[in-house]
Amino acid sequence: MKKTLAALFLIFTLPFTWAQSSFEKGYIVNNEGVKINCYIKDNNWKATPSSFRYKTNLNETAKDGEMVHVKEFGIGDDKRFERHTVKIDRSLDDVNFLTSSRLSELNEETLFLQVLVTGKATLYYYESGKLRRFFYKTGEDDVQPLIYKRYYNKNRKIATNSRYRQQLFNNVNCDKISQKSIENLKYFKDDLIDYFVKYNSCFGDLKADEVKEDKSTFIVKEKKNKGQFNLSLRPSYRKGSVNVTNFTIGEPRSPKFSDQNQFAFGVELEYILPFHNNKWAVFVEPTFVQSYEGFKEIGHFKNQIDYSSIETPIGIRHYFFLGQDFKIFLNGAFIIDVPISNSELSFAEQRSSITIESGTNIGLGAGIKFKNKFSLEFRYLTERELLIKHQNVSAKYESLTFVLGYSFNLSKK
Repeated sequence: MKKTLAALFLIFTLPFTWAQSSFEKGYIVNNEGVKINCYIKDNNWKATPSSFRYKTNLNETAKDGEMVHVKEFGIGDDKRFERHTVKIDRSLDDVNFLTSSRLSELNEETLFLQVLVTGKATLYYYESGKLRRFFYKTGEDDVQPLIYKRYYNKNRKIATNSRYRQQLFNNVNCDKISQKSIENLKYFKDDLIDYFVKYNSCFGDLKADEVKEDKSTFIVKEKKNKGQFNLSLRPSYRKGSVNVTNFTIGEPRSPKFSDQNQFAFGVELEYILPFHNNKWAVFVEPTFVQSYEGFKEIGHFKNQIDYSSIETPIGIRHYFFLGQDFKIFLNGAFIIDVPISNSELSFAEQRSSITIESGTNIGLGAGIKFKNKFSLEFRYLTERELLIKHQNVSAKYESLTFVLGYSFNLSKK
């Protein structure tokens, strides 16, 4: 059974290799200013990319989108990057790397910058490792860095060069913006986005929350990830087997019970973690497993097993999005099993039995989910020892399970 399970599990997980290579609708603008609609591999970059992979149609081989050839590219409605030659300070905002110089160490580099807000003033963002920098431009001027730097002063205290506030006061300011709001402005993405939106709304009838509807403007629509609870009803079908080894008597008391059809029903509570685009989740799934009943006669030795239990997988899951409606997932779980209903391994002619005990094992699963409601999962449960306290006898249970699921979102919208 092990080889069959391993082969099935490998075959079932092959689609995940493909899933990670999904391409989203986007565009590129080449050096001649020509806009080309295409499909771009969305790697959910944390760091600002320096290159990317794209296809002009989904059936062709992917090409490299290199900075030297691409002036701008975008994915969907919420990701947009432009190539600019800017001056950047790469000193880290980390107490272990701060210097005693108040001045920014600016060097010229050509980079892709993420567009956060456009309009009369445009806000850009660059991230690489622990480095985070903001840039801006007004009108047709060149892109300028917003200067921010922490450093050690003469007393070895941490001080801050917040020149970006003076830059904004001088160059990105209007009657609706108070001096106090600039003085309190933090060098954070959300704060600066709100500031630039407010500034751009000064030049027209648009309100700050309406700017994104104007075709001449753009505001990055970053998703505010929140944790989410899902409750799933999960009936399942499984093939289970038990192999017994008696180290004292040997083969007559070492039956390999045939595979049995079993049905189970579980209730899963899943929590979607509020980071990495909601791709990670943890779950717990108490499951009642129908009785496994086996009988095998070896010579005049009659071996019988009756085993039902409550399994509780506690695990972690990773999702791969295939589009708006479909996602596939991999999960692993640590399983705690508690036998019920007088579960035992018995020997008829001796009128004796051994009580099956609680045990643990590992579950490995792969599946697909549709519209965040319906799911189908294949799960392999590794061998679980049923007679932990008995040194002379071993009984190992393993199974292959197919699980259906129907989910309810418990989190408030």
